[in-house]
Amino acid sequence: MPKRHSVSLLLWVLLLPQLAGCSLYLTRPITFSVLDAETKQPIAGANVEARYSVVLDFGLIIAGRGPLEGVTECDGKVTLHADPHHDALFIKASATGYQEEQLSRDRIEKGLRPRKGHPWGNEFVLEMYAEPQAKLDLKFPRDYRGVVVLRFSPVDTSPPIRGQREFSYVVPANGIVDVKESGLIKREPNYDGVRAFVDGKELLTLVDTGAGTGKMGPDLRDAVALRFVGRIWEHSMWVYVLGTGREGENAEKMLWPNSRDLDERALKSLIGSR
Repeated sequence: MPKRHSVSLLLWVLLLPQLAGCSLYLTRPITFSVLDAETKQPIAGANVEARYSVVLDFGLIIAGRGPLEGVTECDGKVTLHADPHHDALFIKASATGYQEEQLSRDRIEKGLRPRKGHPWGNEFVLEMYAEPQAKLDLKFPRDYRGVVVLRFSPVDTSPPIRGQREFSYVVPANGIVDVKESGLIKREPNYDGVRAFVDGKELLTLVDTGAGTGKMGPDLRDAVALRFVGRIWEHSMWVYVLGTGREGENAEKMLWPNSRDLDERALKSLIGSR
């Protein structure tokens, strides 16, 4: 075949998925090694799924060259076929007796390693923590009111005692708490696993602040509680307010003025002023 025709064919292969209204998926074999995060031993029987947060994308059908889901063998390994650089990719892992793991594309890219002897393949070590879910206790000064920021370390630190699931931090005057146990604490359903204490007395923790909605009634809206305001994934932060529903609403409006996009300048001002 003439070189010019070969180039034209290649262009059509690359452009056809776009013209057909579907994404281009460059899938490859990825071998997942699923380990216990504390013992580093392989977990057999773990279910690992590669999923894309898309709706009716025919590119997936075109790209389908291997399994998107599998169960680990005795060595804790399973090989799936996925595009590790696709924006919509996420990995979900579950196993009996372990907390579910869900990894975004950013975390997958950071952990990818070349697979020995397979130039087009990758390896990924996926660590899971045993149940139960962790609890984080925040000890506040008696007169504290306002924004509280949990800033998670980019490097997870396993607990000093195997199986430890309760942790305690003293909230400094600036309200910024640097949390070392990122892998155990920073989980999407775990926002209410953070507890507030003042002089040894536990305050209420509310994931839905109810500010401005009236859903919680006047008693809860006016109560001083630890209120989850929002997560800032790009900076590995969770934002809370120790205060009333109105104070929670004000913090949310300051950081997300249009209810969608983070105001980086407001965040910088908030962190820098503390």
